[in-house]
Amino acid sequence: MTLPQAIAEQIHDVVKVLSAGTKIRSATIYGGVGANPQIQALRNGAEILVALGEVFLGDDLAAEQAHTPQGRTLYGAEVFVDRALRGKGVGRELYRARRRICRALNLKRIIACGRLPGYAAHASEMTADLYCKKVLWGDLSDAVLSFQLREGFRFCGVVEGYLPQDTESCGFASLIVWLNPKYDRSRPTRVPEGGIL
Repeated sequence: MTLPQAIAEQIHDVVKVLSAGTKIRSATIYGGVGANPQIQALRNGAEILVALGEVFLGDDLAAEQAHTPQGRTLYGAEVFVDRALRGKGVGRELYRARRRICRALNLKRIIACGRLPGYAAHASEMTADLYCKKVLWGDLSDAVLSFQLREGFRFCGVVEGYLPQDTESCGFASLIVWLNPKYDRSRPTRVPEGGIL
Protein backbone atom coordinates (compact mmCIF):
# COMPACT_ATOMS: atom_id res chain seq x y z
CA MET A 1 0.00 0.00 0.00
CA THR A 2 1.38 3.43 -0.96
CA LEU A 3 1.57 6.34 1.49
CA PRO A 4 -1.39 8.18 -0.11
CA GLN A 5 -3.50 5.00 0.09
CA ALA A 6 -2.53 4.48 3.74
CA ILE A 7 -3.49 8.07 4.57
CA ALA A 8 -6.86 7.69 2.82
CA GLU A 9 -7.57 4.47 4.74
CA GLN A 10 -6.62 6.03 8.07
CA ILE A 11 -8.86 9.03 7.42
CA HIS A 12 -11.61 6.56 6.49
CA ASP A 13 -11.06 4.77 9.82
CA VAL A 14 -11.70 8.08 11.62
CA VAL A 15 -14.85 8.64 9.54
CA LYS A 16 -16.10 5.16 10.48
CA VAL A 17 -15.57 5.88 14.18
CA LEU A 18 -17.38 9.24 13.89
CA SER A 19 -20.32 7.69 12.05
CA ALA A 20 -20.65 4.60 14.28
CA GLY A 21 -24.22 4.09 15.42
CA THR A 22 -25.64 6.07 12.50
CA LYS A 23 -26.90 5.09 9.07
CA ILE A 24 -24.09 7.04 7.41
CA ARG A 25 -22.19 4.99 4.84
CA SER A 26 -18.65 5.80 3.74
CA ALA A 27 -16.15 4.62 1.13
CA THR A 28 -12.60 5.30 -0.05
CA ILE A 29 -11.45 5.99 -3.59
CA TYR A 30 -7.80 6.06 -4.69
CA GLY A 31 -5.48 4.85 -7.42
CA GLY A 32 -3.24 1.81 -7.53
CA VAL A 33 -5.95 -0.76 -6.85
CA GLY A 34 -8.72 -2.37 -8.87
CA ALA A 35 -11.47 0.02 -9.87
CA ASN A 36 -14.38 -2.44 -9.70
CA PRO A 37 -14.67 -2.69 -5.87
CA GLN A 38 -14.49 1.11 -5.62
CA ILE A 39 -17.14 1.59 -8.29
CA GLN A 40 -19.35 -0.93 -6.48
CA ALA A 41 -18.88 0.97 -3.19
CA LEU A 42 -20.10 4.14 -4.95
CA ARG A 43 -23.07 2.31 -6.43
CA ASN A 44 -23.99 1.02 -2.95
CA GLY A 45 -24.17 4.65 -1.82
CA ALA A 46 -21.97 6.68 0.47
CA GLU A 47 -22.77 9.86 2.35
CA ILE A 48 -19.06 10.37 3.04
CA LEU A 49 -16.40 9.68 0.43
CA VAL A 50 -12.69 9.77 1.30
CA ALA A 51 -10.92 10.32 -2.02
CA LEU A 52 -7.49 11.42 -3.15
CA GLY A 53 -7.66 14.29 -5.61
CA GLU A 54 -6.59 13.32 -9.14
CA VAL A 55 -5.88 9.79 -7.91
CA PHE A 56 -9.10 8.14 -8.94
CA LEU A 57 -10.19 4.61 -9.77
CA GLY A 58 -6.97 2.75 -10.49
CA ASP A 59 -4.71 5.44 -11.96
CA ASP A 60 -1.21 4.24 -10.96
CA LEU A 61 0.61 7.08 -12.74
CA ALA A 62 -1.43 9.71 -10.88
CA ALA A 63 -0.66 7.95 -7.56
CA GLU A 64 3.06 8.29 -8.26
CA GLN A 65 2.72 11.96 -9.22
CA ALA A 66 0.54 12.80 -6.20
CA HIS A 67 3.19 12.00 -3.58
CA THR A 68 6.71 13.39 -3.24
CA PRO A 69 8.49 11.54 -0.40
CA GLN A 70 10.81 14.52 0.26
CA GLY A 71 7.91 16.98 0.22
CA ARG A 72 7.06 19.16 3.22
CA THR A 73 3.46 20.05 2.29
CA LEU A 74 0.20 18.17 2.62
CA TYR A 75 -2.21 19.36 -0.05
CA GLY A 76 -5.80 19.24 1.13
CA ALA A 77 -7.71 18.38 -2.04
CA GLU A 78 -11.35 18.66 -0.98
CA VAL A 79 -13.51 18.15 2.07
CA PHE A 80 -17.24 17.96 1.45
CA VAL A 81 -19.84 17.43 4.14
CA ASP A 82 -23.39 16.55 3.17
CA ARG A 83 -25.73 19.49 3.89
CA ALA A 84 -27.80 17.28 6.23
CA LEU A 85 -24.68 16.61 8.34
CA ARG A 86 -23.37 20.19 8.54
CA GLY A 87 -23.13 21.68 12.00
CA LYS A 88 -22.57 18.27 13.59
CA GLY A 89 -18.76 18.50 13.83
CA VAL A 90 -17.91 16.27 10.85
CA GLY A 91 -15.90 18.97 9.04
CA ARG A 92 -14.11 19.92 12.25
CA GLU A 93 -13.07 16.28 12.79
CA LEU A 94 -11.86 15.90 9.21
CA TYR A 95 -9.75 19.05 9.55
CA ARG A 96 -8.44 17.82 12.91
CA ALA A 97 -7.42 14.57 11.19
CA ARG A 98 -5.57 16.58 8.51
CA ARG A 99 -3.61 18.44 11.19
CA ARG A 100 -2.78 15.17 12.99
CA ILE A 101 -1.49 13.71 9.73
CA CYS A 102 0.64 16.81 9.13
CA ARG A 103 2.15 16.64 12.63
CA ALA A 104 2.68 12.86 12.53
CA LEU A 105 4.48 13.05 9.18
CA ASN A 106 6.51 16.07 10.32
CA LEU A 107 5.25 18.19 7.44
CA LYS A 108 5.73 21.94 7.50
CA ARG A 109 2.27 22.92 6.29
CA ILE A 110 -1.11 22.07 4.84
CA ILE A 111 -2.07 24.03 1.75
CA ALA A 112 -5.58 23.95 0.33
CA CYS A 113 -8.02 25.88 -1.79
CA GLY A 114 -11.54 26.50 -0.63
CA ARG A 115 -14.70 27.42 -2.47
CA LEU A 116 -16.22 30.83 -1.78
CA PRO A 117 -19.95 29.96 -1.83
CA GLY A 118 -21.03 33.38 -0.60
CA TYR A 119 -19.10 35.37 -3.21
CA ALA A 120 -21.71 35.34 -6.01
CA ALA A 121 -24.03 37.50 -3.89
CA HIS A 122 -21.29 40.17 -3.66
CA ALA A 123 -19.51 39.75 -7.02
CA SER A 124 -21.10 42.86 -8.57
CA GLU A 125 -19.94 44.98 -5.62
CA MET A 126 -16.34 43.77 -5.08
CA THR A 127 -13.50 41.60 -6.30
CA ALA A 128 -13.02 38.10 -4.92
CA ASP A 129 -9.88 39.31 -3.12
CA LEU A 130 -11.79 42.10 -1.33
CA TYR A 131 -14.57 39.62 -0.48
CA CYS A 132 -12.02 37.30 1.17
CA LYS A 133 -10.46 40.20 3.07
CA LYS A 134 -13.88 41.26 4.35
CA VAL A 135 -14.44 37.69 5.56
CA LEU A 136 -11.01 37.77 7.21
CA TRP A 137 -11.80 41.11 8.88
CA GLY A 138 -15.15 39.83 10.14
CA ASP A 139 -17.27 42.16 7.97
CA LEU A 140 -18.73 39.21 6.02
CA SER A 141 -19.16 35.51 6.64
CA ASP A 142 -18.54 32.74 4.12
CA ALA A 143 -19.58 29.15 4.91
CA VAL A 144 -16.25 27.70 3.79
CA LEU A 145 -13.62 30.40 4.36
CA SER A 146 -14.99 31.43 7.77
CA PHE A 147 -14.90 27.77 8.85
CA GLN A 148 -11.33 27.35 7.58
CA LEU A 149 -10.18 30.46 9.43
CA ARG A 150 -11.75 29.13 12.65
CA GLU A 151 -9.80 25.91 12.06
CA GLY A 152 -6.52 27.85 12.21
CA PHE A 153 -5.85 28.30 8.50
CA ARG A 154 -4.49 31.57 7.15
CA PHE A 155 -5.71 33.30 4.03
CA CYS A 156 -2.93 33.65 1.41
CA GLY A 157 -4.73 34.83 -1.71
CA VAL A 158 -7.34 34.12 -4.35
CA VAL A 159 -7.20 31.51 -7.11
CA GLU A 160 -9.13 32.36 -10.27
CA GLY A 161 -10.67 29.56 -12.35
CA TYR A 162 -10.37 26.97 -9.56
CA LEU A 163 -13.75 25.37 -10.28
CA PRO A 164 -15.10 27.30 -13.28
CA GLN A 165 -18.49 25.55 -13.03
CA ASP A 166 -18.96 26.68 -9.41
CA THR A 167 -21.42 29.53 -9.88
CA GLU A 168 -21.73 30.23 -6.13
CA SER A 169 -18.01 31.02 -6.06
CA CYS A 170 -17.90 32.52 -9.57
CA GLY A 171 -15.03 30.09 -10.21
CA PHE A 172 -12.86 31.60 -7.46
CA ALA A 173 -11.30 29.93 -4.43
CA SER A 174 -9.29 31.07 -1.46
CA LEU A 175 -5.73 29.78 -1.08
CA ILE A 176 -5.15 28.89 2.57
CA VAL A 177 -2.31 27.48 4.66
CA TRP A 178 -1.96 25.91 8.10
CA LEU A 179 1.56 25.96 9.52
CA ASN A 180 2.54 23.03 11.72
CA PRO A 181 3.81 24.49 15.02
CA LYS A 182 5.59 21.18 15.77
CA TYR A 183 7.47 21.00 12.46
CA ASP A 184 11.10 20.00 13.03
CA ARG A 185 13.34 20.82 10.05
CA SER A 186 16.01 18.40 11.29
CA ARG A 187 13.65 15.38 11.16
CA PRO A 188 12.69 13.62 7.93
CA THR A 189 9.15 13.17 6.72
CA ARG A 190 8.13 9.62 7.60
CA VAL A 191 5.18 7.48 8.55
CA PRO A 192 5.48 6.69 12.27
CA GLU A 193 5.26 3.14 13.56
CA GLY A 194 1.67 2.23 14.37
CA GLY A 195 0.17 4.60 11.78
CA ILE A 196 -0.69 8.25 11.60
CA LEU A 197 -4.07 8.61 13.23
